[in-house]
Amino acid sequence: MNCRHLALRLRHLRRLLAVAPLSSLAAAHSANRSSPRLNPTSVPPPPRQLHLPILQARRLCSTTHVVLPTNLQDERFAALSDRIYDAVIETAAGSSEGTEAALDALGAELTTPLVADVLHRLRYDEKLAFRFFVWASHQDGYEHEAATYNDVIDILSGTRYKARQFGVLCDVLDHMKRRRTRSVPVDDLLGILRAYTEKHLTHLRKLAKKRRVRMRTPPETDALNVLLDAFCKCGMVREAEAVFSRVKRKLLGNAETYSILFFGWCRARDPKRAMKVLEEMIQMKHTPENFTYNAAIDSFCSADRAINIWIEMDKRGCHRAVDTYETMIDGLFDSGRTEDATALLDENICDRALRIPYTVRYRRNHETL
Repeated sequence: MNCRHLALRLRHLRRLLAVAPLSSLAAAHSANRSSPRLNPTSVPPPPRQLHLPILQARRLCSTTHVVLPTNLQDERFAALSDRIYDAVIETAAGSSEGTEAALDALGAELTTPLVADVLHRLRYDEKLAFRFFVWASHQDGYEHEAATYNDVIDILSGTRYKARQFGVLCDVLDHMKRRRTRSVPVDDLLGILRAYTEKHLTHLRKLAKKRRVRMRTPPETDALNVLLDAFCKCGMVREAEAVFSRVKRKLLGNAETYSILFFGWCRARDPKRAMKVLEEMIQMKHTPENFTYNAAIDSFCSADRAINIWIEMDKRGCHRAVDTYETMIDGLFDSGRTEDATALLDENICDRALRIPYTVRYRRNHETL
């Protein structure tokens, strides 16, 4: 009996466990209404992504020196390079002052690649390249780098002939490059001149000793003359005179020193500065040579200074050669003083029996007719 009641109670207990309570059923029914039914075959939506703003990539600028070729990609850069190059070429016949004025009028903002490109285009004309290099070194906001110094040194010493003309100048530029300065102190400049003389100009002193010529100036004067001549050949007579003014208290100049400066001002067509150098040369008791007077007459015959120089030669007892008369006669013809030129020509042919070149005599006949 007890076993039968036990079985019935177990069966009743199973039925109670099988039926869920009403509260749980109501909660389940409300949850099914609020949320949509999921399809077991549908793909779950992708996770939400965070979209970041797209930033423009920054352009990295290289600080290394790159010599750009002549055919540049940038048209604006190439146009500015062409304008600078044309300004230098158009003023090549004049002095450095004309080139500086033309370049200043452009108002260009210099950069190292721009200067390197212009130097590359002027590499076959070392005088104009150095003139542009000096102008660029004086511009505000720009400073030459070591690579730019190397470029101009290579241009000035590309051949043996150039190295002989601009050797001292290259040593000065190398000193400026290593010291990172725009000027060289006087003591350092004298050291450069002394070292260059001992290395390249010893043959001049040996020749003077062999011919028993007494040299009154120190050996460094020979190197100074080479340096001044390099400046004057580049049309930079003002810079040459400034260098000589700095060192002449410690280093005496000779007749060749003053002749170089005199010829430089004659090429620059500045008679006042040239005559000032000639007067200083005479005050220092250096006798001007015949070709010095010839250069003066050739340069100033259009202005009436040639007559004064001609008289000065008589006072100094300087002997006139045939080329002196030829230069004077040609100058008188050029200035329109045909009568004076003809009279001087007849005087020399008849009285002095000088053999004036045939071209001068033919020009005399042609101008007279």
